[in-house]
Amino acid sequence: MRDKVSLKDVNPDHVFHLNSGAKIRNLYEFATELTTMPEQTFKHHVSNTKNDFATWIRHSVKDDDLALTLSQITDRRMMLSAVEKRIQELEDINTVHAKGMPVNTIKNLVIGIILGAVLMLMTVKLIA
Repeated sequence: MRDKVSLKDVNPDHVFHLNSGAKIRNLYEFATELTTMPEQTFKHHVSNTKNDFATWIRHSVKDDDLALTLSQITDRRMMLSAVEKRIQELEDINTVHAKGMPVNTIKNLVIGIILGAVLMLMTVKLIA
């Protein structure tokens, strides 16, 4: 079973240690570090032959989709954009889970029930 992707801190044993000494515990901190880290720190962890961040995201954050996206990026600003987009997606998912079913889903469910009832009545009339 695939682990649930979370915005929470990773296990303390899986914190990412930048070569500058800073620690990254979650996607929010990762986005902040991408904004503020010197370019040489970024280049230490990302090159054409390696991507430490993608590896950490895959194994510690357990987000295969984001890891795949990041594995193809070698530009810090593009990586920040991808991380911010993923954070937004995860926040949206968490909001839906916290509030229950989205309004569109409920509306579609009600329409489906009404249409089903109408079709059932029409079928009963045709048979009778």
